[in-house]
Amino acid sequence: MIRGSAVGKRFEAAAFDNYKVTPKNRAAYEAVKAVACKEREGVFLTGKVGTGKTHLLAALAHEFSCEAQGEVGDDGFWHRTQEARTVEWWPILDLVSELRNEIRAGAQQVSKRCRECSLLVLDDFGQERVTDFVLEELERIIDWRYRNEMPIAISTNLSIEQIIDKYGDRAISRWAEQCEIVQVGGEDYRKRGTK
Repeated sequence: MIRGSAVGKRFEAAAFDNYKVTPKNRAAYEAVKAVACKEREGVFLTGKVGTGKTHLLAALAHEFSCEAQGEVGDDGFWHRTQEARTVEWWPILDLVSELRNEIRAGAQQVSKRCRECSLLVLDDFGQERVTDFVLEELERIIDWRYRNEMPIAISTNLSIEQIIDKYGDRAISRWAEQCEIVQVGGEDYRKRGTK
């Protein structure tokens, strides 16, 4: 099940098999697939706009949420042993807005869901206005997932240096251990048809 903000019509059919793999994005494709196959705890995609980062994260969210766990019983039939995994999908601006709304209302359900879900996906990280509240809450969520070895997938248009300037060394240190940090290359696919 995918919760959080809507993936949206543009990415509702995003899948690994309809992602155009090129030499410039192959490493990102393979890193995201490794998270889907539970071979890695996380992935952190950096790169210019329009290089397919959101498509990859949406494909991961779809695949991750659909995998039901089960086993074949003594009767020869497959039986579900666990419910499908939950994915929290959040474009960062939507998440920050929701966290602010909840804190005003005295609630923290979204923060709790982001900490405890099977997979947390944060798209367009770095687009939010950084305040003490935002920094504290994002650090709280990410630190909890780091300590509990829970998978996370993040995309950003910022460079590693810009992330360090904005969030500090601690965040990058945690992500470097938990996530494969991959630069997604290529040109903005949205502009290809406009030349």
